[in-house]
Amino acid sequence: MPSSLPTLDDQRFAFERAIQTVQKVWSNIRSSPRSSEISIPEELWCKEIDADTAILDLLPTTPSITSIVTKFLIQLQNSCIDIAAQLTKEKQRSISAEEVKHASVLSVTESDLITMALSNVQYMLEEDGTKTTHYNFLTLQRQVIHRFISGKPVVKA
Repeated sequence: MPSSLPTLDDQRFAFERAIQTVQKVWSNIRSSPRSSEISIPEELWCKEIDADTAILDLLPTTPSITSIVTKFLIQLQNSCIDIAAQLTKEKQRSISAEEVKHASVLSVTESDLITMALSNVQYMLEEDGTKTTHYNFLTLQRQVIHRFISGKPVVKA
């Protein structure tokens, strides 16, 4: 009888993807520190995430790289939800960080956005041969909010 538990390779792959995500977010936080209200302790500022990263920097302790990344992602999600709620007048709900499930988190792939953007574009070929492109940004905004943001909770850290 086949087991439904993830294999060691599956677990390793999921862990590697998670670390790559933390690397990307950490790099973005450090490259534009003013984009966040989160302060980075001096001892962590110069740390990179690589094969030599100490496990203590990855554990969710304070201060650690992962605690800073988590705070940043919570701020980013909450900001998106707040802006969407202002536009839609939708009532917000909130959950604690401990209650967060995969379905509670904003998740958008590049292909999702490209498909949505392409469905809201008009190309016009003028008589002189010039092409113009027009995006219906209001419809695109409504679709993004409806598909990816509506119903997501604000996370209280």
